[in-house]
Amino acid sequence: LGINGDEFPITWAKDGNQYTGAGDNQQPGLPTSPASFFKVVGGPTEMGCVNTSAGSPSKDDMPRCSNVTLQGPPTPVQGEEVLKYCEPWTPHPVPNIKSSAVLSIDGTLYWIV
Repeated sequence: LGINGDEFPITWAKDGNQYTGAGDNQQPGLPTSPASFFKVVGGPTEMGCVNTSAGSPSKDDMPRCSNVTLQGPPTPVQGEEVLKYCEPWTPHPVPNIKSSAVLSIDGTLYWIV
């Protein structure tokens, strides 16, 4: 899985894995979205990441991580009310929202955007 974006708040969950949400990201081959949610298995040495980019990665040249998986499809964010408060960022025409926090409480994951 290619990983890009920013604002990656992370939490340990009851199942022993970590979960994180990303803002300002786009996963190759999937609908454009400012928000995606990931499961992270293992620590830094077990994530299976390879970074082939030189500098800031593009959507076609980003770190690839075999033990980081997308949890569901990217979250589409649209509508007049959203656009009033979250202006689109360039070059992608999606609202500029950020993943603010991820919490695991008694086995339930909460994602705050």
